[in-house]
Amino acid sequence: MSNVIPTFADISPTKGLSLDEKVAVEHFLGKSVEMAQALFKENSIYYAGDIMWMGTKAFAYYFPAFASYLVSEDARGDADALNSLVGLLTFRSENDPESINLASRVIDTCIDSCLAEYEKFSVDAKIYGDLRGELLKIRRAKQANQTDPQPNATNARPEPPK
Repeated sequence: MSNVIPTFADISPTKGLSLDEKVAVEHFLGKSVEMAQALFKENSIYYAGDIMWMGTKAFAYYFPAFASYLVSEDARGDADALNSLVGLLTFRSENDPESINLASRVIDTCIDSCLAEYEKFSVDAKIYGDLRGELLKIRRAKQANQTDPQPNATNARPEPPK
């Protein structure tokens, strides 16, 4: 992962024309990965929505912060966060596959961890449906479309926040 904090243009490729990107800029501009981890711990579903709309480079930079939250004990009982992950990865896969490529290993590790510890999220299938099945579907689709990530891509293993 690049240690360079994303710029306004990295977060908002439309230069502020998109309201969703504008909100992401307000929340994330100038923030390190560690600062972003604190945001996800505070309100995972709210800030996951922001990374959905960021530019490719910003997504690759900030996704590991969300992944770190998901693999941590702080995510216990947070089915909303897991649901957000499914929606986020589905959306990015369809609309910006390069962002998925750039964060490929972190995404793989995050999905594997969420599947292995699925019960920790306390998913009510009546509310969320089969999120385990959706994660498996995302993993299969990702493997079928796998290309080699670019050098210097964001592929570090997500670590729980300290």
